[in-house]
Amino acid sequence: VTDDETNEIAAFFEYHVETDTLVMDEIQISKAYHGKGNIFRNIYKFVFDNLGTEPLYVQAAANKLNQKSIGVLGTLGLEIVGELHNGGCVLMKGKYSDLVKWYNRK
Repeated sequence: VTDDETNEIAAFFEYHVETDTLVMDEIQISKAYHGKGNIFRNIYKFVFDNLGTEPLYVQAAANKLNQKSIGVLGTLGLEIVGELHNGGCVLMKGKYSDLVKWYNRK
């Protein structure tokens, strides 16, 4: 994903769809763009434009020590539903429609 103004690469996003769930495999944002601009909106604009059929759910994993990531995923409508990787990560899941509602807020 690129920055709107500079066209520099600002983030990397990897995802796949598993049955009825959009699985966010990896999100990496360049430190220069943490908390700046519309990087998350740009990520999800790309996903929404390329997804095809809308899934029912969205899920992601976050390191359980990374409260910032957990908080961001919570803002997107995801909640902790379990643990992964021998308890090192939390599994978060939410409704895809809640992610769309977040995206459509101005």
